[in-house]
Amino acid sequence: NLDIPGCDAIYHARSKDLESWEIWCGNDTWDTNMNPAAWMPVLTASERFYDKWHNGDPSVVFWDGMYYMAYSATSDPYYKKSRDHLDGMLLCIMGATSQDGIHWTKTDAPLLMEDEAARTAASTDTQVCDFHRPCLRRHEGKWKLWFDYWNHPNGVCMGYAENDDAFDAPGAFKVKHDLVKEPLIKNWPNPEVIVVDGRYHAFADPTGYPPKQNH
Repeated sequence: NLDIPGCDAIYHARSKDLESWEIWCGNDTWDTNMNPAAWMPVLTASERFYDKWHNGDPSVVFWDGMYYMAYSATSDPYYKKSRDHLDGMLLCIMGATSQDGIHWTKTDAPLLMEDEAARTAASTDTQVCDFHRPCLRRHEGKWKLWFDYWNHPNGVCMGYAENDDAFDAPGAFKVKHDLVKEPLIKNWPNPEVIVVDGRYHAFADPTGYPPKQNH
């Protein structure tokens, strides 16, 4: 969409029967004719360096009268000193809240982002980095967040963080395992996790994301 900041943006669709859909077009108007030129995003890139290019992969929870979103954000291409992965973009997971699912307020800081050492490393082969594609849940009295991240040589793996504080509290999401030595599932990008009868079930789309091979 050439009229919005950055690259990818997040849009909003709704349906009463999961068959007929309408997409928000701004000014309280909705498109039922599947005309993308009329659609308006509900979330776009900002001027923050880590949120300046891509906004996507939203995971939304409605809890206690409020919508909560975790989403993927990136810097401009070529931000990192190292360009050996994804054109040097810095990848992170941002948050946002909304009362109506349309007008959103972004969190003051990312929910999860790699540390300074990873951002300035000469190679991604030595760093855990690229937190992205979140799955947000409110369960057992706390926020739970699954995500994928780069872990050489295992490829894009699934990680997990918890937050028992306010959703937007800076630094409140804490990773609950060793990302280097104990990825939850190796080569498991774009995770989606649900709970059925007290048991967790994880889905992903690993095809096309093999670990890098050294030749």
